[in-house]
Amino acid sequence: FPETGVYLIISRIEYAAIDANDNVFCSTNLTTNNSSYTEIDRPGVSNQDSNATGEMNTIGISFVDITNTSTHKVRSGTILNGDANSNETTFSFIRLGDT
Repeated sequence: FPETGVYLIISRIEYAAIDANDNVFCSTNLTTNNSSYTEIDRPGVSNQDSNATGEMNTIGISFVDITNTSTHKVRSGTILNGDANSNETTFSFIRLGDT
């Protein structure tokens, strides 16, 4: 994070080749001590149609209070779709104001 403050984190996740009867999640995790991470968001999709496969999208929204830019970090823990020519998976970090 470039500066302290309250941030809105929006994740738009695209999953590809979802198998029939599969569940897929993308955790967003925050650390405030450079060590232990806590899950702050977990958007996911569930494919309960046994005949359907393909791409699915989901959106996650989190609010975080960043009080120290040296120790507060966010990470994602999954393999995500990407493309050099289009935004298939995106993370937006919007600073809303001071802490």
